[in-house]
Amino acid sequence: MPKNEQEFVSYLSKHFRLIEALCARGTGFESNDELVSFLAMHTDEPESASRRASRLKEVGVLVQGAVGWMPPPFLVKFVSELKQRHVLASPKIVQGWIGQLDGFAQQLADEVDRALNSLGLTNDGQLKPLLVDIQYTFSEIVRIVHSNCERIALEVADYRATEDVSRIGQRLKRLIELHDEYLQPLIQLIDINGDFYDIAGRIVQSCAVIASNEAAFRPVLREATSLRQLVVWLRVAVIHQAEEANRELAPLCLAAAQEQLISKGVNRALEFARHGEWDSLDVPNQLKILDDQNSLLFSDLAVERYLIDVQLFEDEPPPIIQFQTPEEVEPELTSADVIEQLELSGSKDLLDSVLTRHEYLPLERAIQLVHDVIAVAPESVRATDEQRTYQREPFEAEAFRWAWRSDNDDNNTDASDPDASTFGRSISTA
Repeated sequence: MPKNEQEFVSYLSKHFRLIEALCARGTGFESNDELVSFLAMHTDEPESASRRASRLKEVGVLVQGAVGWMPPPFLVKFVSELKQRHVLASPKIVQGWIGQLDGFAQQLADEVDRALNSLGLTNDGQLKPLLVDIQYTFSEIVRIVHSNCERIALEVADYRATEDVSRIGQRLKRLIELHDEYLQPLIQLIDINGDFYDIAGRIVQSCAVIASNEAAFRPVLREATSLRQLVVWLRVAVIHQAEEANRELAPLCLAAAQEQLISKGVNRALEFARHGEWDSLDVPNQLKILDDQNSLLFSDLAVERYLIDVQLFEDEPPPIIQFQTPEEVEPELTSADVIEQLELSGSKDLLDSVLTRHEYLPLERAIQLVHDVIAVAPESVRATDEQRTYQREPFEAEAFRWAWRSDNDDNNTDASDPDASTFGRSISTA
């Protein structure tokens, strides 16, 4: 076990890649020389490998076992699960979940038709588990899409933060792969023209039939109402999240493709010039100069400007950069911040709580934050049948009230079935 938990976590965060390699090795180090040799291959300073080995043992990252020094089992399990959490799920996996959801949706429609034809629900023991399976499968699809979009956002941020020119080409290839092999096929699956949206619509329709026949489906009315609200809300939210990721990634991929074409053309031209194959370049036709009788040749002006700049060039020291104290910028409020506040104090009205705590926040941004909270933590919120008007000059919005479901709120159920898709959509000038 770690001798100091805080020191252990701090060391883990600073040297995660090294510890990841140690956990992936799978076998222990029988001698200290073997450990030092391994560390020398995974560090920028091989001469410090011996000190690094002692530090790993001191902190508790490596412990003495039957087969030598190796990471403790709990650390190996943690790193493995952490890697799985940030691995992109292929579109085929999402398609498999959607196929399973399709089967459940068909079973639900058949059970509803059978109950209506027999003038009542004769056996709720089959319909209740089916509704639970549908909710789990639907939530799993949403979770996979959310995880993929988060991972893609991290890749985009990593590319933008890359300063090493030698890595930019590799990162661009990775972005193109993410767009073509993961994000674009995913959007085709969950878009309004895809199977996911159609299946979700069938589930909503079956739940609506259950809600409109309360006498026949009383034992499963609560589950059907909750499922309908969840599906109506999240089927739109998951599309918006994927489209947001696409808006971040698509321009970078387009620029990368253009750069590749330009680079390929330049390399071909240089190769022709190197071998003296000027006819292959076809310079007179490819680089035409337009001669306008009423003006100068367009290329003359560009050459003239360049020569003037060259004539005016003088050696001089670089300008002194004046030091300016950086301005303090308040970090942007995120759905994670809102969830943290709600877990501390709860709320019977999510949108009102956000507007009250953050008076500077525009109404549209507050609605988007509530939208994200429901998408990220659907199990912790519930919709009510109360419709309210929310105001923040110069706008106002009409929406159903959504509440934060606390631990002792299990007995709170919704008596009716508001159309959650209208939340925050009716916005007008006050």
